[in-house]
Amino acid sequence: MSNIVRLLGEGGSRKVYLLRSGNVLKIEKDVCIADNDVEARIYQLAREVGLQHRLAQCHLSSDGLVMEYVDTTAQCLGKKLPVWTRLIDNNQVGFSRKGVLVAYDYTNLLPQEPAVYFDGSRFSVKSEKEALEETLRLMQK
Repeated sequence: MSNIVRLLGEGGSRKVYLLRSGNVLKIEKDVCIADNDVEARIYQLAREVGLQHRLAQCHLSSDGLVMEYVDTTAQCLGKKLPVWTRLIDNNQVGFSRKGVLVAYDYTNLLPQEPAVYFDGSRFSVKSEKEALEETLRLMQK
């Protein structure tokens, strides 16, 4: 944890620190919170199906969740944000270093199993991976 430069912010369940590498470190406030595991799982599942392009890159470390730094000034765009950002809790999106608009807090994308969908005429049950893949495909538009 000697790589921490400074505290960037604090949400309901995590603190976010800037690292010397330019990435950020998300540390959960309570051992009962699993947001880091959930976010890492979402990113891994998204990579497996090739739909990670709207998500900030991340991986778990022994200290917490390491994520690429995202410039959150995109929040100032308000109504000019693309429709897919509405799928992200509180429009927590910003620009990656490559200039791509990405979500930086996407724990809400993982559905609770079973994921039940109604298409207007029938119900269907989808696996966690299938439901997440469907959501990620909507975000690509």
